[in-house]
Amino acid sequence: MEMDLRLALFCDSYLPQLNGVSLLLERLVHAVRDRGGAVRVFTTTDPNASDDPEIRRWPSVKFWLYPEHRLALPTTASVKRALDEYRPTLVHAASPFGLGLAARRASRLLGIPFVSSYHTSWSAYSKFYGLGFLSDFAWKYVAWFHNGGDRTYAPTEATRQ
Repeated sequence: MEMDLRLALFCDSYLPQLNGVSLLLERLVHAVRDRGGAVRVFTTTDPNASDDPEIRRWPSVKFWLYPEHRLALPTTASVKRALDEYRPTLVHAASPFGLGLAARRASRLLGIPFVSSYHTSWSAYSKFYGLGFLSDFAWKYVAWFHNGGDRTYAPTEATRQ
């Protein structure tokens, strides 16, 4: 089956990081490719990553609260250039920060359909890390981010609710 999908996937967590989000996104990449679509992953640098021409790694730093996680802060213009070069038919952000936020802005400027996926309760994380005062803001921000796209996906029914 031939598929015209050219997916640009923006995520802060991707292999070789091993966590639920990175493993789920790897399954998505394989599912799209197995159906004849193309995928380019835009993610953070990782010293343990192997070279792959379809994975573009943005310079990133360790997240101070969660050192296994990295954050990149690309400009909208740099992401727009990357999208212009790749010519995706769909942009998917799996994180509402850094890469995902720049992808949201750039895809809107270019008129490319934008979807997101919700994986992590940032409100719960803020409480866990002793930043409960950010919980309300986290919910409002995440709602704003996900409501700015054409569709939001969740990996499970529990996460969706």
